[in-house]
Amino acid sequence: MQITEKPTTTETSQDVIVKIQLNGGHNHTLALKSDTPLLRSLLGSILGRVQNAGNRTLFQIPTEAGRSALCFCSDDLVCVQTEPPVYVRPNEEESNGGVTLADS
Repeated sequence: MQITEKPTTTETSQDVIVKIQLNGGHNHTLALKSDTPLLRSLLGSILGRVQNAGNRTLFQIPTEAGRSALCFCSDDLVCVQTEPPVYVRPNEEESNGGVTLADS
């Protein structure tokens, strides 16, 4: 998977607020950097389902400064909301079904 952000003057990562919604109405909010592998995995999981890839992933996300963890299967992931917006599109250059992330 590859991350590309909207053209800017520098190629630094930015803070992204990520709201995760799971089956059963469970919600969780995280603050991640735009270049973190976790953000790519979360969004790639949704893209994979859309593309009928059928790959399952176990997410184990530390929360509350490492005092607890949020663990769930990618099958239970309903949506990922990001602030600022991060959009997912298939990365056609990679044969493994990777994703490219880009800001609005």
